[in-house]
Amino acid sequence: MDIFRPAEILLPTVEDMTAWSVVACDQFTSEPEYWQEVRKRVGDKPSTLNMILPEAELGVKDADAESDRIYTVMRQYLDSGVFTEVSDSFIFIERTLSDETVRPGIIGMFDLEEYDWAEGSSSPIRATEHTVEDRLPPRVRVREKALVEMPHIMIFIDDPENHVFSAVKKGELLYDFELMQNGGSIRGWQISDNDAIKEAVSKLSGKNELINKYGSCKDPIIFALGDGNHSIAAAKLYWEELKPKLSEAEKEKHPARFALAEVVNIHSPSITFEPIHKVLFDTEPESFFAEANHFFAKHIGKGRQITLVTRDKTETIELSD
Repeated sequence: MDIFRPAEILLPTVEDMTAWSVVACDQFTSEPEYWQEVRKRVGDKPSTLNMILPEAELGVKDADAESDRIYTVMRQYLDSGVFTEVSDSFIFIERTLSDETVRPGIIGMFDLEEYDWAEGSSSPIRATEHTVEDRLPPRVRVREKALVEMPHIMIFIDDPENHVFSAVKKGELLYDFELMQNGGSIRGWQISDNDAIKEAVSKLSGKNELINKYGSCKDPIIFALGDGNHSIAAAKLYWEELKPKLSEAEKEKHPARFALAEVVNIHSPSITFEPIHKVLFDTEPESFFAEANHFFAKHIGKGRQITLVTRDKTETIELSD
């Protein structure tokens, strides 16, 4: 299996790495003040902020004009020597989170031919949540002419014995710095033995491995999207639009066929799963409770209890028809 590969990775050569690195564009979408603080922190320094379109600003700023601005910045950064290239490499990272937990990850590129976000897909790389296709066009527009790829994609592997990360051989330390806005810190090393990583990852799709873990080797999920569902979906959509225009030889190695991503072991102690809280506005509470009762009774089962909270009331109900 050659789905996860070493990549040509650009690293910044800037004085202020904290200003360079910002959170993913789909975070803090309802908190424009967060992004205002980021802009103050960055100022006129080189930053990935200048090469993304935060979703908090969709509808506020013109997406086409912002895309053109992003292309201009990318060209400026490339021409002015902001980047240095680490060729044909995996990068091992240790992200220290705000609670001091350390999350290991491996950066490389994934073959988009092996990914499909459609529900019912049997592809080795699969989405873990519904893809909202209306969110893709602005990202695709940015990607169409982009000179630099900056997706934010985390992909989980099911590796209870931690074979993949045990195969990591650290090479040169490439970066070590604090992240802004209480984001913790991050360190990254070039991995010195790419083949060891590729071999360990390949074993995850072995027939015996799959049968031992799941009882079957039919249509397994080898790589599960943990974050960045829409980032990788935008990359896939652009690749599918571009592919018919390419020769067979071009399709094999075209950069748009691949997406940079971070592999994380789902068994890592640093991985926690928390509920996502949704806020509904202009909702009639009684109708909401009635419809919620019907929905959860159908999908969870009658006779169980759930607690629903609105601004004015908290109610524990027993699910029934």
